[in-house]
Amino acid sequence: MRFGTFAVAAALAALAGYVEAGAALTPELSALVESERSFSRTAGVKGVKQAFLEYFAEDSIGFQPEPGPAIAHIRDWPPPKRPDTVLSWEPVFADISRSGDMGYTTGPTLTHDTGAEPRPDRHGWYFSVWRKQADGEWKVAIDVGVATPGEPSPKPQLRAAGAPGYASGKPGEVDAQRTAILALEREPGADARHAAEESRLHRDGVFPILGRAALVADLAQRSGPTLAEPQEVIVSSSADLAYGYGSFTRGGASAKEHGWYARVWKRNPAGDWALVAQVEQLAQ
Repeated sequence: MRFGTFAVAAALAALAGYVEAGAALTPELSALVESERSFSRTAGVKGVKQAFLEYFAEDSIGFQPEPGPAIAHIRDWPPPKRPDTVLSWEPVFADISRSGDMGYTTGPTLTHDTGAEPRPDRHGWYFSVWRKQADGEWKVAIDVGVATPGEPSPKPQLRAAGAPGYASGKPGEVDAQRTAILALEREPGADARHAAEESRLHRDGVFPILGRAALVADLAQRSGPTLAEPQEVIVSSSADLAYGYGSFTRGGASAKEHGWYARVWKRNPAGDWALVAQVEQLAQ
């Protein structure tokens, strides 16, 4: 989730520096980005709980920190302890399937207290996969956020994903490609081996790790190769974009690290699947 219990008002002005400049978004991707921005505005007007209930799909997955049904968890949120706390966020990176039925957005979050004796601002980074519903509306399918040390500098500008480009997928391939991705997920060290050149890794306490070289170098310093156990993989109808989630361990028998992950896979021009995004939540 995008952190904690929050309430009303809009602090979007604090994120005003994240502007769209030469982002090269298609009309379809622009519509997805606008859905994310509308989600953030709604949180400012109606409160975070109501906004999440409106913008999350009925079968959506949230992380608490393990993945599970999001809507049931959100409905059980208690009233906010500090109703003068505002959560806002802004997308700075986005991608969408050829079929236009699946996409993802990611960007910085800001938690800001507006009342007396405010706490220092808290910064983070959200990651959401969206799916288009039968009525044409975009809804969040999976959402996971991490804390960051502060505000990114310089402020990133919104842009669309670039390389690798998509291979041509077909609806009839969906089941076979889901099986292929599940096999890739279970390969030891798949998070490094199959990382795309334009890849990102999110984990608590650091800014997003961007690019294959940086991601591989970071994972090489961990306690061992990542061993993943996927719970689910969902493939777009054009069989060119997919997301999955599950649990992971590192460190062999000692299991020095354990947690949960969400990943996004994309087919490159050769038709192979590559990891373009990975978000981790360590067990507490």
